[in-house]
Amino acid sequence: MYNFDEIIDRRNTNALNTDGFRGYIFHAGPEKVFPYKDEEFVRMWVADMEFGVAPEIIDAIKARLDRRIYGYTSVFDGKYFEAFKNWCQKHYDWTPVESELYYTPGIIPAL
Repeated sequence: MYNFDEIIDRRNTNALNTDGFRGYIFHAGPEKVFPYKDEEFVRMWVADMEFGVAPEIIDAIKARLDRRIYGYTSVFDGKYFEAFKNWCQKHYDWTPVESELYYTPGIIPAL
């Protein structure tokens, strides 16, 4: 079970969500006066969350760091496709064909 009630304060960590949203969304600096305080805005950002990462993810990253090799990697293990296939079956009742799928490290390379 994960604690999604714990709020991690992202202020003063260069997070776009807290420290950069004025310029990013409103093209304004600290001189701009809004009817609400900055901390009263409801932030619904996708990638800049304010809750802790699951312990399993932290452990996996630590294990990877302990290997001391930070070169380019890819997915060569069939478990990746199996996990994706199972997720698609569970959520969409759809079974993807492995030969029709391609791994990409991000959106831009995929495009």
